[in-house]
Amino acid sequence: LVYDARELYPFVAATAGRPWVTLFWHWIEGRYIRRADAVFTVSESIARRLVVQYGIPAPVVLFNVPEWRPVERTDWLQRRLLLPADRVIVLHQGNIQHGRGAPALIEAMRQVRGGELVFLGGGSMRPAVEQAVLAGGIERVHFLDPVPPAELLAVTASAHIGVTLLEDTCLNHRFALPNKLFEYLMAGLPVVASDLPEIRGVVAGFGVGELVDSGDPASIAAGIQRLVDDPKRRAAIAGGARKACETFSWESASERFTHLYRGFPGIGPS
Repeated sequence: LVYDARELYPFVAATAGRPWVTLFWHWIEGRYIRRADAVFTVSESIARRLVVQYGIPAPVVLFNVPEWRPVERTDWLQRRLLLPADRVIVLHQGNIQHGRGAPALIEAMRQVRGGELVFLGGGSMRPAVEQAVLAGGIERVHFLDPVPPAELLAVTASAHIGVTLLEDTCLNHRFALPNKLFEYLMAGLPVVASDLPEIRGVVAGFGVGELVDSGDPASIAAGIQRLVDDPKRRAAIAGGARKACETFSWESASERFTHLYRGFPGIGPS
C-alpha cells in the first residue's frame, strides 16, 4: 500500500474556514496513512507536517518537476499576440483559480511599464478575471487557452518572466512547490513568486527572481518592474535556473522512487 500525498489534503483551500470538513479529511487520512508501506509527498514542509501530525516515518519527497530537457527560446507568444519586439512578456500559466493571486496581479499591471501580461490557461476564475480587466480598463493583459502538455515548454520559453502567486490562505499553499515554478526555470525564465517558505527556498536559494506579497498589487508590480527594467539580470538568471533544475530534477527524484519500490518483497531483485 503506497500513499502519494500530493497535497496536504485536510488543509487545502477548499477546507479553509470549514473545521468539520478539515476534521473529516484528517480522520480519513490518519486512518489509512499509518497502514501504508510507503508515503510520498511533494515538499519537505509537507513531509515534516505529516510526520508530526500522524507519527509516521519521514515520507519520501518527490518534487513536482518535469523531466529535464534542453529548452530553446522561441517567439511563440510574440507572434501569437502580435506584440512589438521590445515588450517584456510576463507569463502566468495554469488555471486561474481562487487563491492564486490573479486579482492582485491584474491590478499590479496598471503600474508596470513596458510589460505585457499573458494568462495561459482556463480555470474557474477566468471569466471573472477577464471581466475585471475589461471593466477596469486594464491594458496589456491577454488571455490564451491551454496548450497540449507536449507543447507547453516551447510556449513558456517565449516569455521573459514567469509568475506564480499562491496566496497564504491555507497550509497546503504555504508549503507548496508549484509545478509551474519548475517549468519556468526549465525554460530559463526569472520568476516573480509568493514569499512562502518552500518557494522562498528555491527563488532566494538560487537567486532566480523576486519574492513578493501575493496579495499586494504594489509589491507584485515592484517585483515585475525590477525584472522588466533589467535585461542583463534576466539573462544572468538563466544560469541559476539551470542549477535549480539540476538540483530539483526528476532524474534524482525518480531514483528515490525506484529505490523504494525495489525494496518491496516480490518487486526488487532477490
